[in-house]
Amino acid sequence: MSTKEHEHRAHPVLHIAAPFVVLGTTWAARQILKKGYKSVTGNAAPDPEDPSVSFGKALAWALLIAGAATVIEMVIYRAASRVSPAQAERS
Repeated sequence: MSTKEHEHRAHPVLHIAAPFVVLGTTWAARQILKKGYKSVTGNAAPDPEDPSVSFGKALAWALLIAGAATVIEMVIYRAASRVSPAQAERS
């Protein structure tokens, strides 16, 4: 196995824990975005499932949430991949 391949193998526990960290962090980000929306607009964030919300607002909110979730997931998985098995075992 080359050194480069070894650098990208994270400890198996990190691969198990990372999805749970992603879920929790994404939930927290959604709550922060909702509070931010309310503080900026004075209204509750649009509910994409509510038929009374315009399609444009529902789509914009869904894209914002999905974008934030994607960035969070990428950052967490990259951070988990940076930790080598030897570093994880020392922790």
